[in-house]
Order: sequence, then C-alpha cells, then structure tokens
Amino acid sequence: MNNTTGHAHDATAWLQLARRLQKQQLQQLSQLGELASQLSALVHMLQCERGASNIYLCSGGLLYTAECRAGGALVDERLALFYASLERARAVAGSALCWRIARAVDELAQLPAAGKLPLKPRRSSSAASSAIC
Repeated sequence: MNNTTGHAHDATAWLQLARRLQKQQLQQLSQLGELASQLSALVHMLQCERGASNIYLCSGGLLYTAECRAGGALVDERLALFYASLERARAVAGSALCWRIARAVDELAQLPAAGKLPLKPRRSSSAASSAIC
C-alpha cells in the first residue's frame, strides 16, 4: 500500500466541507426554530384574545372591552413578527414546510380583525355578571 501520497489533502478537504456544511445546517435549523417560536407566540396571543373576546361577548359587551382591544394590538404585533420570521426562513424552508406555511398564511388571512368589538353592549352589568360561564 504505497499509493497514499497526496491523499492526506483529500481528507482535510472533506473535513473542512463537513465543518462548513454542519455550520450551514445549524444556521438553517436556528432559523426554523425562530419561525416555530414566533408561530407559538402568535398562537398564544390569538388564544388570549379569543378568551377575552368570549368574556366580552358573554357579558354583553360590558366586561373586558379594554382587554379585547389590547389583545387585538398584541395579536397584530405578533403577526408582524411572525411574517418577518417567515421572510428569514424562506431561504431554508423545504417544500413540505412551504406547503404548510402557505396554508397557515391563507388561514391567518381569513381571520377577522382582532380587537374589533361591537359598539353597543346588550346587557346590564348585573345580568352580565350572572351570565359569565
């Protein structure tokens, strides 16, 4: 086995390539992790806003008015952060993820505007307090 001259460089090149690819893959994973984190925060805010809206509706518009408006503003803020993270993840997303993102973005576009409340309450405060589930 005398024909090994010149091949040590090949091993070094492969190790450098492995290191470079590993770093690239970790950066891609980090970007996808950021996207997942932003999506989780958005879903949490939507659930909080939904809860406040339910109390508002059960009370006939007498309770949780401020919370609904604040929840709507927080949802809007989280939406903006989510869409920004989508742009950063665009370069690393695979086809399966792109299909799922397309569906999620379409579903988000169909949601009514958060924090938009009816103008007139329908019940007195005592009736509203007894109507809360």
